[in-house]
Amino acid sequence: MYGNLSPNTEVPVTGRYKCEGCGGGALAEVFSMIGGQVPFAGALGATQRAKQQTFRNFTKGERFTHCPNCMVPGSSSSFTGWTLVEAECEKCSGKGYLADCKTCQGTGRVGCDCDHGKTPCEECKSTGETKCHACAGAGKKTFLFGLLKPTCATCHGTGSVDHATCKGTGKLDHVKCKGKGDTQCAECSGRGRVDRCSACSGTGKISE
Repeated sequence: MYGNLSPNTEVPVTGRYKCEGCGGGALAEVFSMIGGQVPFAGALGATQRAKQQTFRNFTKGERFTHCPNCMVPGSSSSFTGWTLVEAECEKCSGKGYLADCKTCQGTGRVGCDCDHGKTPCEECKSTGETKCHACAGAGKKTFLFGLLKPTCATCHGTGSVDHATCKGTGKLDHVKCKGKGDTQCAECSGRGRVDRCSACSGTGKISE
């Protein structure tokens, strides 16, 4: 159990810590309420901050910082004291599982059986085109009883336009992977890791 550790000391264990100096009834609140007797500037604001319980995540080896709610206004000192409430599981390094999934190599994703997330558009037979509705595919429009046949303005004389369903690409997003090209690994349920850690029951955290 690590309790009431001072700012600038080395963090012994990676995890979540709470400050003992703030929160209802703690030192920071008590001293802020008697602002006229101690060098507290803006005692009312300090009291409101001091009532808030502060939690912070720290990594092993770094240095504890001062709690912002416990600082004495106009001073570099504070009532900060960090106590560990939830540690990162050392057995699995906080991951909850002990080994990378061999099926997906730890990524949680596997390749989809499609063409980079795409599948052929059956409606246009992968051409990306469809007959122009304005000229019925002729590329021209009859005008004045057939005397003149100007170029169709819709398809510019080609007789075809982009197929609406595939937007002229000839391909559609694959349903299985939704166009991403890969899917969640079934072996590890997308976690990328297997063999659940018994020390933390797969949570990656140890409550103190």
